[in-house]
Amino acid sequence: MVQITSCQELPVACFYTNLPAPPSGPAPLALEFHDCSDSAILTWNWDFGDGNTSTVQSPSHVYNQVGTYTVSLTVTNATGSDTEIKEGYVHVVSPEPLPPTAYFSTNLTSGFVPFEVSFTDQSSGFPDTWLWTFGDGTNSTERNPVHLYTQPGFYTISLTASNSAGSSTYTRPDYIEGMSEIGGDKGYFLVHSNVNGASVSFNGAGKGLIENGTLLVTVDLTGTPYTEFTVAKEGYYPSNQPITSYPSKDQTIDLYATLAPLPGTHIINATAGSHGTIVPSGDVSVQAGGSASFSVTPAQGYRIADVKVDSLSVGTPALYVFFNVTSNHTISAEFQKVNFTITAIPSENGTIIPAGITEVPYMESPSFQIVPNDGFFIAGLFVDGVSVTPVDLYTFSSVVADHNISAVFLPSGSITFSINAVATSGGTISPSGTVNVPAGGNITFTMTATSGNVLRNVMVDGNSKGALPTYTFSNVIANHTIGATFGPTGGGGGGGGGGGGGGYVVTTTAPTTVPTTQAGDTEGFESGKGNVTETPTPTPTITPEESGTMVAVVSTTVPPAQPFGSHFSLYWLVPLLVAILILAAIAYYYWKKKQQQEVLFEE
Repeated sequence: MVQITSCQELPVACFYTNLPAPPSGPAPLALEFHDCSDSAILTWNWDFGDGNTSTVQSPSHVYNQVGTYTVSLTVTNATGSDTEIKEGYVHVVSPEPLPPTAYFSTNLTSGFVPFEVSFTDQSSGFPDTWLWTFGDGTNSTERNPVHLYTQPGFYTISLTASNSAGSSTYTRPDYIEGMSEIGGDKGYFLVHSNVNGASVSFNGAGKGLIENGTLLVTVDLTGTPYTEFTVAKEGYYPSNQPITSYPSKDQTIDLYATLAPLPGTHIINATAGSHGTIVPSGDVSVQAGGSASFSVTPAQGYRIADVKVDSLSVGTPALYVFFNVTSNHTISAEFQKVNFTITAIPSENGTIIPAGITEVPYMESPSFQIVPNDGFFIAGLFVDGVSVTPVDLYTFSSVVADHNISAVFLPSGSITFSINAVATSGGTISPSGTVNVPAGGNITFTMTATSGNVLRNVMVDGNSKGALPTYTFSNVIANHTIGATFGPTGGGGGGGGGGGGGGYVVTTTAPTTVPTTQAGDTEGFESGKGNVTETPTPTPTITPEESGTMVAVVSTTVPPAQPFGSHFSLYWLVPLLVAILILAAIAYYYWKKKQQQEVLFEE
C-alpha cells in the first residue's frame, strides 16, 4: 500500500482594504477588500459583519448603516483552511451633509403658444430650496412649478437645488420650444435612440432630450423644412443624419439614431421601478477607471425594497458608488410600501381582534374588534396610551405611524351609567327622567303620544333617529341622552253659509298662534306640560271669480285651556307658607306678651 502525503502547507488567511487600517468613513462607505492569503487558495468566504457575504477573491462592499463591523475571511486550499477575523475593523459614521445634485424633468418639451409646462424636481441629496429659470426672463422658487409660455421660440431651462452643504445647477439648453399657430398644418417626427438623456437638434436648433427611448418633435409644414437632425450625449459618438422625407399634415415619421460609446468609456444602465427614482437614470457614460454614484429615492410612503447591480442584490442602499469602472454595468432599484405595526395589548376578561402585532401598509385604515367575555363589558379603551370613547369596533384612519391599542374589561353591573330621558308636551317617554343602567346592560324606552298628537322625532345623544315608537340601548358602556318630540295631528270644525250676490269666494288658509288668558287649576292636570296656543279665524284672502256666490270656509282649532301650574310651578308655595308661619309666630309672641303686661297692670 502506497500512502501519498501532500507537501502543500496549510493556508494563511490575509486581507486588507483600499483605505488605511482601520478603514472608516461616513455612510454609505464603499470599500474594496483585497485578498493577500498564500498557499494556492481554492476558495474564499467573506463575512462583512452586516449580514452580507461574498465568495469573490477580492470583493467590493458598501456599508449603508452607521456602526462598527467585524470582518472575517476564511480561505481553503488542498490541505485545509484558515480564518482571519478583524474585530471592530470597519467604522462607519454619520455622513456629513452633502450638496444636492440638481436634476429635473417636464411633461412637455414643445407646444403651440400659449401653453403650460409642468416642471418636476428630481434632485438627489435632499435639497431644501429651489431656483428655476425658465428662459423667458422669469423664475420660480417652488419645488415643482407650472409655467406658461406665451411667445414662440426656444427656451433654456435651469434648476439650482441647494441645502446647507451647498448647491448644484442643472441646465438643459433650448429644452422648451414654443411654436406659433400661424401656418396651421403640422407634422411630426418621432426620434428614437438607445441612450436616454441624449439631446436632439434639428438643423442645430435644440428640440429636447430623449426620454424612455423617444422624443416627439412637432414641425410647422408651412415653414422652412429641416434637412438634418443630430442626437448627441457626452461619452458617445454623436449621430448626425439627413432628413430624407417630410411628414404631411398630422403624419408622424420615425427617425432612428444609435449612439456608440467613445473609446475608454463604459455605460452604466440605471433603472427604477414604480414609486421611486434613481438619479441619474438611463445610460450613464463613465470614463474607464472613473467612478459614478447613483442616488435611490423612494416616494412618500414607500421604501427601497432592493437594489441590484449586474442582477445581484446589494441590499437597500440610498446611494451606490461604482469605483474604478472597467466594464459596462447595470443598476436597478425596486420599491415597496412602508409597513407600520399596530400592537393589540392583551387584557383579562376580553379580547381584541386581531390580536398581537398587525402590519399595516402606509395610509390604510384597519379596524379592531373589542370583544368582552360573557358577563363583562368594555370599561375603557386606550389608543397609544390615551383614553378614547369605548366602542366595540375601533378604526385607525390612514395609518402613517406605529400604534398600540388596549382595553379594560369589568364585570357587567359593577358600575352604572345614566340615561337622561325627556319628552315634549303631547306625549310621554317611559321610563323618563334620569335612568340608571348597569354597565353592559340593555334598556328600552317607549314613546307614546297623547290624544290628538303624534310622535315627530326621537333624538339619541343629539342625533336624529326618526319617529321610532321604541328605542333600545344595548351593552351600555357610557352615559346617554334620549328625547322625544310630539306635535298635534291637525284640527277641524267650523261651518259656513252664504246668500245674495257679490261674486266672490272667501278662503282662509294660514293659522296664527296667539297667547290666551291663563285658566284656573283644572283637575287632572300634568305638571310641566305645554304652553297654550290657539288658531283663531285669520284674515280672509279674497279672490274675484265670475260666479255669484260667497262661501266662507273657516278652520279654527282651540285646544282646551291649560292649568295654571303648567306655567307657574307650585314649588314657590313652600317658602311662602314658611314665611306666613314665621310671621304668625312672631305676631302670637307679641300678642301674648301684651296680654301678660295688661294682667300685671290690673293687679
